[in-house]
Amino acid sequence: MKQLFMALMLCLFIFPSYANAEKCDYIFTDDEIEKELDNLLEGGTYKDKTASGVFCVAYEDLIKLQFNLKDGKINGGMGINVYYEKDKPAIEVYTNDYNLFKYVDELYDDNDMLNFEVLKNKKIDVTSKVYYENGNVAMTCNMKNGNGDCISYLESGAMEMYLPISNYAINGITEVYDEDGKLWSTITYKDDKIISAECANTISARLRPGGLKWTKAEISNWENGLEVKCGY
Repeated sequence: MKQLFMALMLCLFIFPSYANAEKCDYIFTDDEIEKELDNLLEGGTYKDKTASGVFCVAYEDLIKLQFNLKDGKINGGMGINVYYEKDKPAIEVYTNDYNLFKYVDELYDDNDMLNFEVLKNKKIDVTSKVYYENGNVAMTCNMKNGNGDCISYLESGAMEMYLPISNYAINGITEVYDEDGKLWSTITYKDDKIISAECANTISARLRPGGLKWTKAEISNWENGLEVKCGY
C-alpha cells in the first residue's frame, strides 16, 4: 500500500487536474494547483480571502481531495480519496488534520492497517476505509481523541476481525471470525500487545472446546503472522 501511495503522490504535480463539480463550491484549475494548494496546506490564504465553502481538487481520477474553506483558509478537516482506477476506490480517509496530505503514505502499514504511532504523534482524528481491488471493503476505522474501533473484512465481504482502540492503540477484547462468519476466537490486547487469547465455541473449534486458552507459543505465532488453529 505504501508503494501505491508513494507512486500516486509522486504524480500529484506531474499530471493535470480534472475537476469534479459535484458538491463543490470551489474547484482548483490546473494553473492554480501548484501555486494555491501548497500555500493553503502551509496555512496560507486562498487568493480570494473571503472564499468559504467546499473546495475540491482531482488528479487524473486517481486522487481526489476535498476540504472546507472559511475566509480563504482551510477550516476543519480534509477528505482524501485514492482510486485503483477511475471510480474504483482504494482508500478513503477523512481527518481533522489537513496536513495529513503531506504524510498520507505513512498512514498505513504493509497490511493496510492504520499506523497508530503516526496518528498518536500527530494527534489525528480519522475515519478511514481501505478497499480490495474487487471493490469490497478491507478495513474500516473510526477514531476520535485516540479512541474508537477498526473492523477488517475478508475479500469475500465477510467480517474478519473487530479491534477496539483506545489511546491510539489496540486495547481490550478483539473478536476474530472464521470464513463462515462465526466467532473463531477472542484475543485480549493491552497497548497493541496480546495478553491472552482463547478459542471460541464454534463449529470450527469443535475439536477444541470453547474457552480453551492459547499457549504462549500460539500467541507468539499469531503475533509473528503465523497460522494458529482452533480445530486440532
